[in-house]
Amino acid sequence: MRMYRYDRKYMDGRGFWGYLKKRLWIVILFAAVFCIVFAGKNWKEQKDSLKKQQAETELTLSEEQKTQVQKYLTDLDLYEQQSAYNQKALYMKIDPEQKYIGVLRYGFDQGAEGFWYGEAVTQTVNLFRSEDAVAYLEEQLAGQLSMDTEGCRVSDLLTFDTSTGQVLVIYVTAPDQEVLDVLLQATDQYLMQQIYPAVVQARGQFRCYMLQTYQYVARDTALRDTQASNVNLESTYATQKETDYEVLGKTEKKYVKQYCKLDADQRPQIGEPLTVEPVSDGIQYKTVGKQALKGLLTGGLAGLICLAFCFAWTGYIWTARNVKESFHIPFAWNVPKEENQMHLQFHFRNLTGKEDGAVCLLGTGVVPPEALEMMCHKVMGGTKLTVYQVLEPAVYEEKQAMQQLTEADAILLCLPAGKITYGELEHILENLAVYEGKILGAILL
Repeated sequence: MRMYRYDRKYMDGRGFWGYLKKRLWIVILFAAVFCIVFAGKNWKEQKDSLKKQQAETELTLSEEQKTQVQKYLTDLDLYEQQSAYNQKALYMKIDPEQKYIGVLRYGFDQGAEGFWYGEAVTQTVNLFRSEDAVAYLEEQLAGQLSMDTEGCRVSDLLTFDTSTGQVLVIYVTAPDQEVLDVLLQATDQYLMQQIYPAVVQARGQFRCYMLQTYQYVARDTALRDTQASNVNLESTYATQKETDYEVLGKTEKKYVKQYCKLDADQRPQIGEPLTVEPVSDGIQYKTVGKQALKGLLTGGLAGLICLAFCFAWTGYIWTARNVKESFHIPFAWNVPKEENQMHLQFHFRNLTGKEDGAVCLLGTGVVPPEALEMMCHKVMGGTKLTVYQVLEPAVYEEKQAMQQLTEADAILLCLPAGKITYGELEHILENLAVYEGKILGAILL
């Protein structure tokens, strides 16, 4: 006697899709719950963060923290100054292979008896090094060449030689000819129109006049070395400030960040209490929305995984392939069509060796009687067979049902798709083992 058994590995994707369509609300429920949880959690975290920021409105430092912050800010200031100099100073833009140089030689004489020319030359140089002189030269560069002179450090381009007594030699260097021409003209004008009258007023009458002026281009290896040194110095300061910053704790970093935001005139002494202004714009609803979407996708995936486990665990029969492969029943279909009924006639002839005969539609599981009756009419209309309809529980209780099952030439099982498990069908087939030779196939309703 053949023992019916099943193997769950033959459950296919079509079966799961049918299972999923009837339980799609579970996936939607999972997605909705996860969406609310993810969005709510993010909203609460942002709200708690805002409350914490509002509570922390003042920062104070201990002596040890103050020392660390002071060191970092000092190195930061050195780095920023050196970086700005390297990027903006005209001196750093001069090509050491082609350095433009202009020379202005002035003579001083015809002063009153006892006039100290050395003092006049020294005062002239000091006035040239003043902020007013530098501002005038930068103004001329900006006006004539449309140059951004912020941080250009024009004072580094001028050097003075007072070693020849009553002669002042001014050396002007520049990165190109245009800048050199403007600086030479501006230097001469400022000396004769601003500095010379001021020295006369302070020292007494004397004569200042141009002795000689000339220009040339030279190669300067010392300039190359100095520029390289400045670049290396910037790198050193950068490394040092980063090292100092890593040493700082959370409070010191927050203090430094707020300190650097203030203008120079608003900064307190390092270590004094510092008011921290909240920088948040409030709840970021865009972030909440992203978390909600993430929760929606996560919940949907979790729902699908749960349904997949339930589908595999409960083992409901959904497709004809489940019956064919699991129970080795060769004839089975989901939706009866005209060609299926022709196959039914063919299989009936192979099973019984007859062209005509009786087929018993055995409704198993929870097949509604009206569905079984409708299937009975379809089979009778598409074949020349006599069709009985019997519900499986009646076989054990009613003599007429058992008699119809006995008289039938073949038995066609009618199964409710998605409502009967492999184990239940196996149990039914074992109960009907005496009729095993008559089982023609199965229809899933």
